[in-house]
Amino acid sequence: LFSTRIEELLQYDFNTFAFNNVSAARNRGLEVSYTGRWSAASTHASLTLQDPIDRSTGQRLIRRARAMASAGISVPMGVWTWGGDVRVTGSRPDLPGRADLSGHALINLTARYRLNDEWALTARVDNATDRDYQTAYGYNQPGRGFYAGVQWSPR
Repeated sequence: LFSTRIEELLQYDFNTFAFNNVSAARNRGLEVSYTGRWSAASTHASLTLQDPIDRSTGQRLIRRARAMASAGISVPMGVWTWGGDVRVTGSRPDLPGRADLSGHALINLTARYRLNDEWALTARVDNATDRDYQTAYGYNQPGRGFYAGVQWSPR
C-alpha cells in the first residue's frame, strides 16, 4: 500500500514545451508483484492500482493510469530459451481539452540460443502486435521493433 503527497509538482506539456505547476497532488494505491518459478519456467507478474489526484482541482493527474499490470514467462528448452511478456496500461487523461489517452496492451517476445557457456545469440520483438499508442497526446510510440544480438558472459 502507498500514499504519497507532493507539493509543487511539475508536469511537462509536450505541445507548448513548457512546464505546468500542480500546487498539491496525492497518489494512493496498491502495488503487488510476484517473481518465481513454475516447473523450469521463470515467471513474473505485477499489478498497480492507484488514484493520482490534483488536490487543488480534485481531478486525476494527467498521463497517469489508474491500473497497470504486467506478466511474463521465460522457458528454457535445451540450448534455447523462449520468453514473452504482456504489459497493460489503462486509459489516462491528457491536458484539459484533449481526448483521453487510450489504454493499451503490449506484447514483447524474446529468444536466446546458447552457443556455449560464454556466448549466446539473442533476439527480441517489442510491440509484437504493432499496437498504436501514445504516452502523451501527439507523441506516438514505436511500432513493432526487431532486435538481434550476441551476448558474451565471461566466466
